[in-house]
Amino acid sequence: MTQKEQTLLESFSSLTSEIFYEKIMLMGRQLPPFPQHEKVQENKVVGCQSLMYCLVELTEGRLKLHVDSDALISKGLAALVVYLYDNLTPSQALSYRPKILTSLGFFASLSLTRLNGLESLLKHVLKKIVCIQTNLIEEK
Repeated sequence: MTQKEQTLLESFSSLTSEIFYEKIMLMGRQLPPFPQHEKVQENKVVGCQSLMYCLVELTEGRLKLHVDSDALISKGLAALVVYLYDNLTPSQALSYRPKILTSLGFFASLSLTRLNGLESLLKHVLKKIVCIQTNLIEEK
């Protein structure tokens, strides 16, 4: 388990479901604003019931994720993904499999539509990272 995962585990492990969701929504509210000009089809997360956008950029060899959603719980779940993947190298991100989502019981406590949205977001992020990694290899 990574240090980030350990921090999340300590922060979320003993919460009631009501406080758990409040904390998730707070994480979503604390995300920086999503660049309005990046709300384009290419950044739209397909398969998410809510309207969600995700932009993955490479800055100085590190990933920078930006997300936005019109649903607070979805935005909060997206904030978790940002927290886990932000600042990793593309290689680190492609080999990373977050265990924290299972450890915290996310899969047991989320509705099927929210789980599908989270899975769609993770696929979107990984697809974008593969594109970034491919471009890096082609540039060499």
